Amino acid sequence: MPPKGRPTSSHSSRPTSHSSHSSHSSHSSHSSHSSGYHHSPSHHHSHYGGSYHHYGRPDYGRPYHRSSYIGGGRSLIGSCISVIAFIALIVFIAVVVVLNRNKWGSSNHNQNQNQQHAIGMQSEAHDSMYVAPLERDVPWNSEYDAYYDKQTDCYFFMNTEMDPPIWQYWFEGISSDYGDYGWMEWDARESRWYIQNGRDNWIVLPEKYDANQLWHFD
Repeated sequence: MPPKGRPTSSHSSRPTSHSSHSSHSSHSSHSSHSSGYHHSPSHHHSHYGGSYHHYGRPDYGRPYHRSSYIGGGRSLIGSCISVIAFIALIVFIAVVVVLNRNKWGSSNHNQNQNQQHAIGMQSEAHDSMYVAPLERDVPWNSEYDAYYDKQTDCYFFMNTEMDPPIWQYWFEGISSDYGDYGWMEWDARESRWYIQNGRDNWIVLPEKYDANQLWHFD
């Protein structure tokens, strides 16, 4: 049986990668200068000779106005009306939710059924595929996330994480000799098989294995 998970390397292709660009932003500092100033009491000369300091008129506060009390009362009344209106809106929404609960529940139930049906159709579409070299349909094996042909005892899948994507095969009796590795690839340019014997290492399939018994996509 092949190991769980997909191989992260390939003999004839490379992993897909996404390049990221880093941007550098420049920072400029600005200095500001503020000039301070001081208030000093003004000097006035008296008619009697000499001088005295004028410090301005003291402020004893603003007088009380009756209109400010009236305005505060109106503001309080407006706040109370707003709170009452908000409570009424909450009650109305709660009533609408209760009345339509059954209708919404039925709609959600139908929607869930439709989603399950769509998922089922996708699963059925991935159940099997026609393999021209074998001239038959081969089912999908969800346990190993690959197609499995029982007659040739072969697991295979299209590794789309490679660039370009490539078919990789696991033939029991050959691949299983390589432990957690053993995935195989057919090199059409060289017309020979390669097999993975390490994490990122592939070798030509040793001659001790009968390659005439193997099949591959063209």
